[in-house]
Amino acid sequence: MKKVLYYNWIQFDDSKNRGGGVTLYQRNLIETLKDNPDYELYFLSSGREYSLRKNPYVVKTKNKLGNKCKSYKIINSTILAPSYYQFYDVSVYYHDTKMYEVFKKFIAEHGPFDVIHFNNMEGLSFNVLKIKEDYPDTKIIYSVHNYFAFCPQVGLWFKDHKNCEKSDFNNGEGCTDCSAYINRKEKRTYGMVEYCLTKLGIETETRLHANISRILRIPQIIEHRIKRANRPIQKYSTAEEYVKFRQVNIDMLNRYADCVIAVSNRVGEITKAMGVLPEKVKTLYIGTKFAAKQLPGKVWSGDILNLIYLGFPRSDKGFWFLMEALKSLDDKLAKKINVTFATKTEDQGIIDYINSISIKYNKITWINGYTHDNLNAILEKQDLGVVPVLWEDNLPQVAIEMAANGVPVLTSDLGGAKELSDSMDFVFKNGNQKDFEKKIKNIIETPGIMKNYWNGYHKLKTMDEHVSELEEIY
Repeated sequence: MKKVLYYNWIQFDDSKNRGGGVTLYQRNLIETLKDNPDYELYFLSSGREYSLRKNPYVVKTKNKLGNKCKSYKIINSTILAPSYYQFYDVSVYYHDTKMYEVFKKFIAEHGPFDVIHFNNMEGLSFNVLKIKEDYPDTKIIYSVHNYFAFCPQVGLWFKDHKNCEKSDFNNGEGCTDCSAYINRKEKRTYGMVEYCLTKLGIETETRLHANISRILRIPQIIEHRIKRANRPIQKYSTAEEYVKFRQVNIDMLNRYADCVIAVSNRVGEITKAMGVLPEKVKTLYIGTKFAAKQLPGKVWSGDILNLIYLGFPRSDKGFWFLMEALKSLDDKLAKKINVTFATKTEDQGIIDYINSISIKYNKITWINGYTHDNLNAILEKQDLGVVPVLWEDNLPQVAIEMAANGVPVLTSDLGGAKELSDSMDFVFKNGNQKDFEKKIKNIIETPGIMKNYWNGYHKLKTMDEHVSELEEIY
């Protein structure tokens, strides 16, 4: 029997689905393995919850699978999660020893493990990989679902407006004012409130929890705002510290990781370019439950093109680029298109912007978010999905979901979405409105071109297929 420990900063069955696609993947993976008699599963999270005690410690947690996966979390982590909370104090990642000690103690009490698989490192530091020295027979696996090893705000997304390249890093100088300021003390207080209320049996999803949490945090928020009003925001980390953050993380992976899993070829290229040893890097596309119900690929009839955008209205996701591209699209082309935005927002400005371009198109529909219960019904009416990302999105879950429902994906040339098909007819230059319009025009004027997408389509991995590949690494 293989004893496997999984780590992510948030528990795999988190009721708020924090952690996005990584949490979904971790949940799917554990659910696939839970009844396999060859595996004993453990899960650890860290960086979210705090108590009145000073030092970090581990507690057992409940989860939806019971003893099929024994779950634990570290309370009072010296490192906040998600990692952008810690963005302006990165030296803690390579100076801290407490998290290594608490992690080592956990392994001593519950291990040894055959495999420790990190699906993230937020809430910990790469220093914990030194556990390999104490347990040389344990396989250390690190999956690159985001770019945290190289970028403490995880996205390589420069100043919230462009894809970060080598020149933007500028030996760490580019990082010193890259991200929005986060008050770490306030976030720790929120984590303390959340943990204490949960201990009292007041669950996080309830209105009572939200109201009490808000009241208890008022003094902290007032104090923070008074301080901000009276003095400039202090920037904590220096350029040299950001350089060291990246160097130490890469060094730890090269020394101690048995395998660094890239979730797409593009992620693998970036990981190796950053300095991770090529022989350690292996591309392994994640499995998805959607693959088991793969629908036949749609080929557009040539009438009105139904185009859909799924996901958050964020600039890194390419939402605002798409809005501007649709606004400037040729009027004759626009009249041949229905556009659906399945994007959750309470921002009236976004809704008004969507409505402002509706006269240009045959029809525009806004759906305030989606769930996996209604996603199939939404995609059933669509001919083409668009994933216009402006960052190196590792392998967007929305692209997988659309393709699994038989909807071809028009994507930018960044990240892993373009690897779903070999057809370049469905890839445009990121941030380039003219190239986007060119590809849309080509699709509308040549309806049969959609066959090219499916002729070059790479079949999605089922969870069982993914687990089989993962077992070879384990």
